[in-house]
Amino acid sequence: MSDKFVYEVDSRKKIVLPKFGQVPFGVIRKSRKMDPEEQFYFMFEELLDEKGLAVLDSLTADQVADLMDSWQNEAGVGLGESEDSQS
Repeated sequence: MSDKFVYEVDSRKKIVLPKFGQVPFGVIRKSRKMDPEEQFYFMFEELLDEKGLAVLDSLTADQVADLMDSWQNEAGVGLGESEDSQS
């Protein structure tokens, strides 16, 4: 089993990240006091190389949201639902 998560944009572009549960603890520690939006950018800037960042920068907001959902869902991690939305 691979320790990488691959998000394919098309046959020529992909983003390779560690699986969500395999993100180095130092990345999490360094971002712990940042607001959530800064954490989002910091994580990608720490985990992707220049090529990966270029692919990320070419995505639409919807594609980035799909990337995040796919990355978290693959690891079984999600934001969950409030109790009100489940009824």
